[in-house]
Amino acid sequence: MAYQSKKTYNDQDLATFETLTDEQLEQKLAKAHEAFQSWKNPSFAEHAAILRRAAEWVMERREDLATYHLDYLTNVG
Repeated sequence: MAYQSKKTYNDQDLATFETLTDEQLEQKLAKAHEAFQSWKNPSFAEHAAILRRAAEWVMERREDLATYHLDYLTNVG
């Protein structure tokens, strides 16, 4: 059985997600745990560098992001 994500104001489908088997879920949980383990170890300076790059990415795409956000806000019921 698939699960759907919908916009609440107009019932528009956003995404469909297939139900996972137990094995698929375990694989995803293991991958998430692995990612967490790698993220918790870097120093403050390394975290800061990652966040700085993320901020640069946002600033480079601020017009597109603002347009997307405005579109979202104007369509919320």
